[in-house]
Amino acid sequence: GNVDLDGTVSRPPYVTDDIDGQSRDSSADVGADEIRLKGLDAGILKILTPNEPFLSDTQYVKVILKNFGSTTLNSVDIHWVLNGDTGTVYKWSDTLKSKDTAWVCIERKFFDLDSTYSLKAWTSKPNNGTDSLATNDTAETVDQHPGLSGTYTIGGASPDFATFADAI
Repeated sequence: GNVDLDGTVSRPPYVTDDIDGQSRDSSADVGADEIRLKGLDAGILKILTPNEPFLSDTQYVKVILKNFGSTTLNSVDIHWVLNGDTGTVYKWSDTLKSKDTAWVCIERKFFDLDSTYSLKAWTSKPNNGTDSLATNDTAETVDQHPGLSGTYTIGGASPDFATFADAI
């Protein structure tokens, strides 16, 4: 289930169990099934860069780290592979409470206008322990292209692009 729905509504006093017989908390979850957060559960919620639209430039590989668990996160390893090349494991350390997120700048890279980028990022060893739910650890972008930025000429004596078709 979606951890953001955990404990978000008040339970009516006559609804003591959820649809599959689990007892409902006084601060219940939205829907018919009670969500049970795992203790240590970190993951990459989203890849920010490279993810269209992004500029052709030197910038950070960026991700959003989420604490999907009930235990405050103080450290986690972030692994990543950009276009098949494995990057250095990023050792994140800070404080991230249950259900919170953090933007993480992993490493600066140059993103060339004429290239395509794919990034896979995942977490391991939350608080130097074992992640209790591996299915939400990984995010991936595939075949991302930097966007054009600036002024370009199509056609003419010294064009950046000969035709509109060349520009797209």
